[in-house]
Amino acid sequence: MEKTDFFKEIEESSDKNYLINLFFDIMNDSVGYIMKSDVIDESLFKPLNKLDVCVHIVNRINSLSINLSEEEKIELFDINLFLRNLYVLCLDQIERIKEDLINKKHYDRDMVDYVMKSNFGLISKKVNQDKQTKDYVSREMIKDYVNDIFPDKDIEKEIHKKYKTKEEIEKNGIRKTIIDILYKFDPEFGDYIAVNPSILNEVQSNIEGYLKDFDSYQVEEKDKKVIPFKKGI
Repeated sequence: MEKTDFFKEIEESSDKNYLINLFFDIMNDSVGYIMKSDVIDESLFKPLNKLDVCVHIVNRINSLSINLSEEEKIELFDINLFLRNLYVLCLDQIERIKEDLINKKHYDRDMVDYVMKSNFGLISKKVNQDKQTKDYVSREMIKDYVNDIFPDKDIEKEIHKKYKTKEEIEKNGIRKTIIDILYKFDPEFGDYIAVNPSILNEVQSNIEGYLKDFDSYQVEEKDKKVIPFKKGI
């Protein structure tokens, strides 16, 4: 199948599984892996729809990765990097929608922030609650939270606002503490992590760091400085 025919199929089909299978048909033809970055990078999908399809494509490719050559594994890394960038683009798209509602539609900012508080929830709805995509987004989002990618959502700062001693956290449970904070930041994301706590395994070293550096953080906080711990991602 010609490349242009594939893009025509994308435009005319909303069937995700059909598009994934079509993608793999192309991968298996004479063009092979060389085409895949061009296919995924094509702008015919809206970002949130493209995210859903790409998660499935990457999962399928990962399942075959044991048989890949070194060159193909490098290309797989490039696709995963693209997927990460696509997730970031989705978050940016949501923020731009919020700003458009405020600036162009003159909606009240507090109302928009309240209605659109859960970025995780908005993405989940756009991908029709697809479990694989939600799992991917939740893994990326938890890493972003612990690495302070969201300036207004600082987990460690929230821990110190809520607890005065390390023993209080240990009594409540460090993971429960983090889930409670995530719920405050993003209610639907907090709920998802509560039901899927294994997602926190992605950031176990960070979780341990919150307790390890608790007393040091308190001392430095008096001087308006935070001692960073080694990120484990």
